[in-house]
Amino acid sequence: MPPSAGGRRTGLTPEDETDTLTSHGCVAESNVSGGTRRDPYNRFITSAEVQDLRGDASTAMKPQVTVLTLGVDDLERSLLFYREGLGLTTEGIVGTEFEHGAVVFFPLKGSLMLALYPRKEIAWDAQVSQGPRSSTEFTIGHNVNNKEEVNDVMAQAHRAGARIAKPAGPTFWGGYAGYFHDPDGHLWEVAWNPQLRVEEEP
Repeated sequence: MPPSAGGRRTGLTPEDETDTLTSHGCVAESNVSGGTRRDPYNRFITSAEVQDLRGDASTAMKPQVTVLTLGVDDLERSLLFYREGLGLTTEGIVGTEFEHGAVVFFPLKGSLMLALYPRKEIAWDAQVSQGPRSSTEFTIGHNVNNKEEVNDVMAQAHRAGARIAKPAGPTFWGGYAGYFHDPDGHLWEVAWNPQLRVEEEP
């Protein structure tokens, strides 16, 4: 993570099969009929060790997301797209005092933060191989309160240089939406859902 950023599957009974993935040094256990399998790093761990790693409920992961980081190829280009093109507020590129630290943050509603971080630095920081781009890994949803707002945001994104993946139009679920790509191919969906009212900023 940039320096400035701050269960079991159901279907079978626990006696038949319990699959547990535990994030603690990439420990993963698959426990079948009482027998413990090796984890992905070929280490034997026991059910007791998994339970110990989980801890109690007071230390469990909370259902919240605080930072959504997009991997980008050109930090300055992406900064311009989101700041000048889409109008998001930011202090610009920060963290340059660190060798791998250059990052951009955009405060969003609530406590959520959108971050831009070079893809190569994400790979370095997470100690993973840098893979190819893919627009179908996830989408970012921007909900609005009517069809006109969908059209307005899509037009704004297009003026900013976004590539329109799917023009705004009626959806199969009764709403109205469109998709656009940011400069690095990340998919944004701009949508009006008649069942969802978006609270306006005061």
